[in-house]
Parts: sequence; structure tokens; C-alpha cells
Amino acid sequence: RRGGLEGAAESGLTVVPAYNDPDVIAGGGTVGLEILEDLPEVDLVMVGMGGGGVISGMAIALKEARPRLQAWGVQPEANPVLAEWIRQGRPVPVEQRASIADGLGASIEEDSLTFPLALRYVDRTVLVAEDEIKDAMAWMLEEHQMVVEPSGAPPVAGLMKARPSGFRKGGVVVWGR
Repeated sequence: RRGGLEGAAESGLTVVPAYNDPDVIAGGGTVGLEILEDLPEVDLVMVGMGGGGVISGMAIALKEARPRLQAWGVQPEANPVLAEWIRQGRPVPVEQRASIADGLGASIEEDSLTFPLALRYVDRTVLVAEDEIKDAMAWMLEEHQMVVEPSGAPPVAGLMKARPSGFRKGGVVVWGR
């Protein structure tokens, strides 16, 4: 089977990586700056992470502006690659399974730009089970009338699971349809 990079090269197309790209990381940084603009007193931000592009950029922007702010990454238990690499402090083999939150599943390159950034700037990782993701989706619909896609719900599930305390104001990055 021919891979995406080979097909793109043969067709003269440009490949835009979903996470391992300076512009994607910088885009995540703009989200962090928007959070600080809207919630200047925020001291905890939780965001879903797959390959680490968005969370790396967000965490850099947030922590450079507010060094004591905590940036927590949330991944499905089924695809904990970046969380496990951060926990181990180095790339390690990680078993990956199918997840409802497939947008957060990533096979990360060992030389990825995002891993050293996440290792430096992400303060904590939280893993969430499939049922916790579904419960978070249902809660968002019932309590906030928001339809959140499965890959956008893990930060809410992580907040419900971790129940962080000692923070004045938290932010959770959620996306949906």
C-alpha cells in the first residue's frame, strides 16, 4: 500500500502535518493567547492532545505569559502515546487501540518537534476511558446544549476525572460540530 507522503510527492501535493509542524504549533499558541485575553485570571488549562501540536503551542504561549499557570494534556487511555512519552521522559513503544476519540490518536515520530516541547511545557497528563469520554459528551449536551465531537470531549472528561483543586479559574478547550 502506498503511503500519504509518497502519494503526495508523486502528485506534486504539499503535505501539511496535523501536529509536527511549526505553523501548527504556532496556531496552538494563538489559542493560548485568546484564552489569556478572555480569561486573564486563568491558572489551569486542560486540552486534548494527540501528536502534541496544539497543546505544545498553547502551553508555550500560556506559560511564557504566566509561568505558574498549569497546562494539562488529556488523552484517551486507548491512545496514550504522548502522555506515556512525557511520563517516561523519552519515546517508548506504546500499545494503541481504537478509540471513539480517534482525532487524538497519533503515532508520533521519535524526532517530532512536539515531544520536547510537550515534555518541557505540559505540567500533567490525564488519561480517560472510552466511557468517560462518552459521559463527558452527554454531560455537555445535557448541561450546556453543546454537541461535542468525541475528540473534543476528553478535556471535559479529564476535568471530571481529575477534579483539580487549588485553582482559581480553569479553562477547558473543547471542540465540536
